[in-house]
Amino acid sequence: MGLIAIIPARKNSKGIRYKNRLKINGESITRLAIKKAISFDCEYVVLTSDDNYLCKENQDLAYIIKRPSFLSGDKACSFKVWQHALSTLIKDININFLDYSSILLEPTSPNRKIEDLQRANNLHRKYNCNVLTLSKLKKSFSPEKIMRVGANSNTTFYKKDGINFLRRQKIKDYYFRNGICYISKVSNILKKDPKTTFYKNCKAITIQRN
Repeated sequence: MGLIAIIPARKNSKGIRYKNRLKINGESITRLAIKKAISFDCEYVVLTSDDNYLCKENQDLAYIIKRPSFLSGDKACSFKVWQHALSTLIKDININFLDYSSILLEPTSPNRKIEDLQRANNLHRKYNCNVLTLSKLKKSFSPEKIMRVGANSNTTFYKKDGINFLRRQKIKDYYFRNGICYISKVSNILKKDPKTTFYKNCKAITIQRN
């Protein structure tokens, strides 16, 4: 079973201008993600971007798919981008990829390691399931600790029973998606609503480091 890596890197970012062009040790975080996919022996490595700079910079390493404008705005869904990239690749190369798996690597998580990808891929293949990577949320950011500020600066707990969790030891663990990788079968991603892919038949590996 082959593996297709998709690296999504749009040009504009609401938070940081040209975020995906940022460099670490002289290389953009987008190129670092591409190189990590190559090191992981992905059969195909695809960059999907509307940024001509990134497309030109990485055409020597990745298969380039120009992302359409309707998938390049702030409201664009990353899973729809993934779906579009796979659909375009299948059309361009004319190969039946439905038995393949695909791994999505977000450039904004440059601290990923090969062992992270291997753990996720092993879990995916062992259970024939979708896999994503998570990190544990700090207790101080847990819902039980979050406050609301209302009229006249009056404060209340976000959760009604928040008053019962003043000691963080009583708070259960919460996790957030860290963007290191997502893995699924190509056939799953190509379904009409790929967002549900990581809510059904999905397992996670946790990665806890700075």
